[in-house]
Amino acid sequence: MPKRNDSGRKYNDEKEMREEKMQAELRITKRKLEMEKAARATKPKLPELKIAPFVGNATDWIRFENMFLSQVDRQPISDEDR
Repeated sequence: MPKRNDSGRKYNDEKEMREEKMQAELRITKRKLEMEKAARATKPKLPELKIAPFVGNATDWIRFENMFLSQVDRQPISDEDR
């Protein structure tokens, strides 16, 4: 008889350990999801650019280059946004 009781206790202990492990893994997974969601929410949004396209002729290049330089190249961007 003691043998049967010991095996039943061993089974219950193993079952509890598996349940605890599963609960711990579930908590870790939920925390990872929360962290990923927070990271996506804090992702910076770059400003929308309004640059007329370059049409390909030499006289239009000066206009396009000046517009690009003023709106893109010379704008400060923090290291975090890069």
